[in-house]
Amino acid sequence: MLIRAALERGLNAVTFDGPGQGQCLRRQRLYFRPDWEMVVKPALDYIANLPGVDRKNMILVGRSFAGYLAPRAAAFDHRSAALIADPGLLDLGQSFEERLPLGTLDAADHGQGRSVDEQFEARFTQDPMLAFFFRSRMAAHGVSTVSAYIREMTRYSLRGLAGKIECPTLVTTAGGQDPMLGGQSKELYDSIKGPKDLIEFSAEEGAGDHCEGGAPSRFYHKVFDRLEELMGTIRAHSENVVIRMR
Repeated sequence: MLIRAALERGLNAVTFDGPGQGQCLRRQRLYFRPDWEMVVKPALDYIANLPGVDRKNMILVGRSFAGYLAPRAAAFDHRSAALIADPGLLDLGQSFEERLPLGTLDAADHGQGRSVDEQFEARFTQDPMLAFFFRSRMAAHGVSTVSAYIREMTRYSLRGLAGKIECPTLVTTAGGQDPMLGGQSKELYDSIKGPKDLIEFSAEEGAGDHCEGGAPSRFYHKVFDRLEELMGTIRAHSENVVIRMR
């Protein structure tokens, strides 16, 4: 839907699968990696040379888990004219530590992974949705146990890196209501030193859930309007390209 919304604004738009996603995962068995700048660089190289693309006006959009991936890429590759992180993610290890039972992360990281795995397997038999949440993400990261997945998440951090983001940046937040990845948007926003804005959504406007899933048109309206303001006015719409990641 973001692609359609961008096209309706007169922007070109493209989306692609990287490691851990779509065909890259299922056919090539390529798993997620924390150094996502290595994925975005060749994508930008290719997109910048497409007909009708102004390489100075490429806008990078990361939604859901890509609220980490897109800012990570922008911290190293400064070709993006703007960045959107929905929501903003700063430190996945910290996020897991705050949401898991007390001591889980420490146990997984200090040789007690088997105990952690046994506890989660017991819970999975009672909660199929919890089992699906973890197992689908374990598969995308190329690990077979919950403890290994938790340890893997500690590698996904923008601490010390977010300050390298130079392009105008929009970070969204649902005020901590996002049940999956909410709570770090303000931290990421505060860590960025360049031009930036924090766009807040709420349950009252139907947009308080993950990635504003209950009110997508509200997201597109607020974000694209604010993007145009932040960038001046997006120049030569037919030559801009919105690059969406998930």
